[in-house]
Amino acid sequence: MRTSTTSALVVAALGVGLAATAGATTARSVDVNGTETARTTVHYGDLDVHTRQGADELYSRINMAAGRVCENVEEPYVRLTRAFEDCRHNAISAAVQDVNAPLVTQTYDQHAAKFGDVTLHHAS
Repeated sequence: MRTSTTSALVVAALGVGLAATAGATTARSVDVNGTETARTTVHYGDLDVHTRQGADELYSRINMAAGRVCENVEEPYVRLTRAFEDCRHNAISAAVQDVNAPLVTQTYDQHAAKFGDVTLHHAS
């Protein structure tokens, strides 16, 4: 995906009963199996993902968006569950792979290493 003034990516999370926090622009759909997918768009056309500052800011936006799409507002302690963390990790990982920018992947890997998550490796 190339960076431009209209750059955006979709952070999606799969699961049953996912909802977004109030005020977030999140689209939800349900497939034939009853699995709900929540999606939100992360815009980054204002960022240069080829700089450390731009990569860090995009990672931060992706991380916040993943938290929103994985949060179930009916479950007050959802952020303490393994299901939430798995959802968040999968959403972040997919978004970082979609961006396909080495510094964003490196930023993701640094954060993942702190929490013992799986790291991504950018193909050169």
